Amino acid sequence: GISAADFTGNGLTDLLVSRYKDDTTTGYVFGSESVAETAQNSFLSGGWFDPSADHTNEGVFFEFAEHPVSGSPAVTAIWYGYAEDGSQKWYIGGPTELSEEGQARVEVFSASGAEFGDAFDSDAVQRTAEGEAIIHVGSCEEIDFRMYFESDSTDELQLIPLLRTNLELDCVGIDNSAASANPTGIWWNAERAGEGFFIDSVESEMGTYTFASWFAYHAGQPAWVVGGDFVDANDGNTPLPASTSTSNAEGTSLIPFGELRFDIPSCATATATYTAVPESLVGSLSGSIALTGDFSGDVFGGCRND
Repeated sequence: GISAADFTGNGLTDLLVSRYKDDTTTGYVFGSESVAETAQNSFLSGGWFDPSADHTNEGVFFEFAEHPVSGSPAVTAIWYGYAEDGSQKWYIGGPTELSEEGQARVEVFSASGAEFGDAFDSDAVQRTAEGEAIIHVGSCEEIDFRMYFESDSTDELQLIPLLRTNLELDCVGIDNSAASANPTGIWWNAERAGEGFFIDSVESEMGTYTFASWFAYHAGQPAWVVGGDFVDANDGNTPLPASTSTSNAEGTSLIPFGELRFDIPSCATATATYTAVPESLVGSLSGSIALTGDFSGDVFGGCRND
């Protein structure tokens, strides 16, 4: 669970995530700062996935930050996966406050009605209440995500961190202060409300790896594009090879999309540039979208680079 106290004796509140096993407790203190600041800058934010075969090529992005009203630690979740017919689907919920035990009950929505790229019109977006998700942060290495749909169906994902797992990084001992300059989180454009991007960036001995997803639409239906690669720290415009995916009884199939590029001069502004190849689901298209990471209004307050 998650506990808040001055565990280090420095007069500041720490965030302690504990793992329970065989009636014993092991805990890790995630930085000596306020709980809200720890949540806002936490390396818990980013992409998470269930390694089981039932959830191939799908996952959940979490952003942990201050709640825009109460200032308490809160979470926003974006789950990307597949509908029953194998088409792409994505759901979003939050921000919702986390309990002291690291749990949140999040109302979840899907969206449809819009088109891809330059044809996108925010007025065409239709939100549909899908149910609720129960999120439980078990530790810095595991999050339990349970979705309860309005149709009475359920789904459960046992999540582990995407990039830290693949890059073999241990969360213990990570300096949270470094996260303040990290672009990990939700990026969007107020004039294109109803779509957005999530960027997850992690530094390792091998370099900086960036994984990003664009939550968009195609022919009125939800669609998502994902891409990732090691990037040049001195060139924020490094291309990320990107793909989309569909699912059927035999498994999931990756479909080439093209490239995504992100120019991020500050934590408050960015530009996403996309180039789709002819064989992609949307055909040969290209364009750019101005983005903001200053999560005021309905998302999160504060700039991670302050």
